[in-house]
Amino acid sequence: MNSPTLPDPIAGAAADTVQRGTAMDRALPPPRWRRTPMLAALATAAVFGLALLLAWQRQPQLQTVRAAQLAPVRAGLFRDELPLRARAEPIRSVQLDAVEAGLVESVQARDGDRVEVGAPLYRLRSPEQEQLLMQRGAEVAQQMANVSAQRSAQATSLAQNRRELARLQAEQQQAEADYGRLAPLAAAGFVSAAALEQARRQQALATQLLEQARQDQRIEADIHAQSLAEMARAVDGLQHGLRLLQEARARLQQTAPIAGQLSGFTLQVGASVRPGDRLGRIDDPAGGMQLAAEVDEYYLPRLRAGQLATSADGPLSLVQTLPQVQGGKVRVLLRWSGPPPALQPGQAVELRLQLSRPAPALLLPDGPGVQTRLYVLHGRELRRRAVRLGRRAAGQVEVLGGLAAGEQVLLSQPPPTPKGLPCHDRTEATEQTPSRRYRGNHGPGRDRPADRSRRIRRHHRPSGCGKSTLLGLLGLLDRPSGGRYLLQGEDVARKSDRELAAIRRGRIGFVFQSFNLVDEMTVQDNVKLALRYGNGSDRQQRARVAEVLDRLGLAHRAGHHPSQLSGGQQQRVAIARAIAARPALLLADEPTGNLDSAHGREVMQLLRELNDEGTTLVMVTHSAEHAAQAARSVRLLDGRILVDAQAEHWA
Repeated sequence: MNSPTLPDPIAGAAADTVQRGTAMDRALPPPRWRRTPMLAALATAAVFGLALLLAWQRQPQLQTVRAAQLAPVRAGLFRDELPLRARAEPIRSVQLDAVEAGLVESVQARDGDRVEVGAPLYRLRSPEQEQLLMQRGAEVAQQMANVSAQRSAQATSLAQNRRELARLQAEQQQAEADYGRLAPLAAAGFVSAAALEQARRQQALATQLLEQARQDQRIEADIHAQSLAEMARAVDGLQHGLRLLQEARARLQQTAPIAGQLSGFTLQVGASVRPGDRLGRIDDPAGGMQLAAEVDEYYLPRLRAGQLATSADGPLSLVQTLPQVQGGKVRVLLRWSGPPPALQPGQAVELRLQLSRPAPALLLPDGPGVQTRLYVLHGRELRRRAVRLGRRAAGQVEVLGGLAAGEQVLLSQPPPTPKGLPCHDRTEATEQTPSRRYRGNHGPGRDRPADRSRRIRRHHRPSGCGKSTLLGLLGLLDRPSGGRYLLQGEDVARKSDRELAAIRRGRIGFVFQSFNLVDEMTVQDNVKLALRYGNGSDRQQRARVAEVLDRLGLAHRAGHHPSQLSGGQQQRVAIARAIAARPALLLADEPTGNLDSAHGREVMQLLRELNDEGTTLVMVTHSAEHAAQAARSVRLLDGRILVDAQAEHWA
């Protein structure tokens, strides 16, 4: 169809036969495209096609995935198994620790030797100990000489006392005889009464002196006996110390406590040894072998004696979990149910520890794309979907909701600029809301909003796993890039900054690891900060602050400053500030991280009470002990949810 054209005035003037003053000017010929209607039509069609092309290019293009790795959701048994790499070690093994200090004088055994009980291993030399031994021996000899001298002096004193007592007895007897002879003579008038009285006084004096001498000798004998007993005890103490030194000198010669093979024994002559130094060990292979493995402390609450494990060398069972946690790991010991295989100490064994019995479940192979928001195949398109995932073990992921058996899921992540399989980047209607089902006073199976859940949710994770992002989203400090965030049934993800501030002020409380108290303010003023921008008069706010402080046992500290409080008291003040506005959701970021164990338990008990009273609590923690108390435990790593499980005692 040809496009219509308008008459050209220049061309019309050229065709006019009327002569004017401008007739001497030569008229220009019409343009080429004006002379050809077909060319004009083609130009119009080209412009229209270009417009259509631009409009088509502006339409949203689907991302593509090259060499997509897909896997179907299948029904099967979820095996809650923990793969471990264990080391074989003898059941009977004795560590050789130095008990005495000294220099190695001689080494009588080598690493790898087979030794018998009592076999010499090495000998130490300790000049200080030898000097102390000689000094203590001299003290014992001196004290024993003192005892001998004391006993000799006592014997001499006793002999002298006996002679003195014999003399006094003789004098007393002579006085009695004189008085007995004069008494009848005085009665007959041959002796005067004065002479008789003198004889009587001499008799009484002799008797008194004899009794006094006997009493003095008894006291002196008791004193001598007590002195000798004390000196004997001193000698016994010195002799006991001397025996200990002699035993310590004997321990300078170390012998094998058990029979077995010497391992890790690299002692050299001239080396310095201190008490507690680990010098090696003696393994007794005849006592059997066991396996020792290290397990992440996250699994500590789930480890129980008697749990089964499988290996290429036969079934095993867990016999002991050592309570010490070192470097985030706990040590477990496993033994074979039957005769142990022939293994060398230190040999590695691959095994799988069964944490719970296999249970029917929907399963997915584990992969980088298997997250709570993953891609599901629909025809030739991949559509993003929010799902609920449970435990991960042995390369399998437990599917709790959002997927059906047979659906194909993308295991690998789609690249930013992919080419190949089309991929929709949108969220389907299967995205889950934060509401949960529970059993409680409201009857079984009723839905309850997340903010009234009366459950504790713990996020147990290492550093750098996305915790700050998660808390920022939950606390409405950051905005999600997609999906929905339902708080008390209301989608708050797209609200304005003013609306978010109002929600934070009235519904959300924050508890920080470092307390974040204002040092210049009193406890009362710190708590009142949470009410400053809320409704209510100053009198009402003060009443609420007093109520909260009394609830947390801090009423007597209202006028104190944070620097005058202990760590546990400062964290309680931070909790009081967080709950002053009666929030429905309490976010706690490592609330016990800066506290000792006693204050940590105190804060945890307080948070549990608040949770029992109806406050929803989301707490981030490194502690496996605290995570074990949660109704729901979510473990994060590198921005991914590794485990999202409900505790059995809350089911």
